[in-house]
Amino acid sequence: MNLYNNINQWLSENYLPLMNNNWLYFNATPTVVGTTAMNSVAGNRVTKRFIDGTKQHELLFGIDMITQYDNQGTSDINMKAMDEVNKFAEWLDTLSVDNYPDFGENNTILKIEVLTNVPNLLIDSTQQLAKYQFQTRITYNEERSLKS
Repeated sequence: MNLYNNINQWLSENYLPLMNNNWLYFNATPTVVGTTAMNSVAGNRVTKRFIDGTKQHELLFGIDMITQYDNQGTSDINMKAMDEVNKFAEWLDTLSVDNYPDFGENNTILKIEVLTNVPNLLIDSTQQLAKYQFQTRITYNEERSLKS
């Protein structure tokens, strides 16, 4: 099961601004205003192993959002862009367990958490574009019972 595919599809179908846009890029971020991309992040790992064979995993992914950028900082463009990014991060951070993506029959998501309280910002001042980035971690159990 490709968990990144499940997350990508779940985000596209459940986060309203993506539902309207109907596209979430994966591991590619075109530098076009309005682009939202989900990217795999190195660091996925097993954090615990239980006696019954269950493993606790951490899966990381990043979200990139391309917005217009005001080089002068004299308009509300940059503030609106930051608000849009923060709304996405807040939505992810405040989900209840029953709204988590489906990781399949033997996987149980324990929590989803945004790892940065302020998104990273990369600026292309010649094209007046900004790329906001934040990372998210999903902690889940992969249940595998040991057979006697």
